[in-house]
Amino acid sequence: MMGVKCAAVNKILFCILLFVLFSCKNENHKVDRGEIFIANLDSTCTSEFKYSDLYKKVTAIILDNKEVMLTEISKMLVYKDKLYLLDRRAQGVYAFCKDGSFVCKFGNLGAGPDEYVSCNDFGINADAGEIYIYDMAKHRIHKYDIFSASYKESIIIDKSIDIDYIMCNSGCLYAAQASNRNEEKESIYYLLYQIDVKSGEENSSMV
Repeated sequence: MMGVKCAAVNKILFCILLFVLFSCKNENHKVDRGEIFIANLDSTCTSEFKYSDLYKKVTAIILDNKEVMLTEISKMLVYKDKLYLLDRRAQGVYAFCKDGSFVCKFGNLGAGPDEYVSCNDFGINADAGEIYIYDMAKHRIHKYDIFSASYKESIIIDKSIDIDYIMCNSGCLYAAQASNRNEEKESIYYLLYQIDVKSGEENSSMV
């Protein structure tokens, strides 16, 4: 009778071991959903991860510097057939074709209604065909038409929202706070905000 119980326990343990090994193996696989690859980087079962598993090939693009000289690429977004680059040192957002040819610059430094004092981050609202440039110094976001680079309007961000980065997703504007700069220790520190693209007011916030 004891031998039967031990055999049953051994079978159960063997099944659990197979399940764990199978789960760990699956964590390492990338999931192909259209053009998006999903890989679980937080898995404790992942022993090795290579970026080459995500990309079929790498192509170098030499940017045309005849009309504009970039000092650094702080951020890059791809929209349709163009590359959009942020240079925080040169304070600007630039568009290039995928062959490296220069297209345009969005806005300029200055104090005018269509200008920004600082160019800290940018996002692309693909639903509206707009590009948003975040001016931290003026605490506002400037909207430009992504095709003509013409200025449209500015959003004054609610003063209670202290943000560092912005991004757009499905027509919604999100803002992230990298560090808590609020002097009130008892205040809640929010990491992510959803901001109304018309009023600049907070729609929701997440800790």
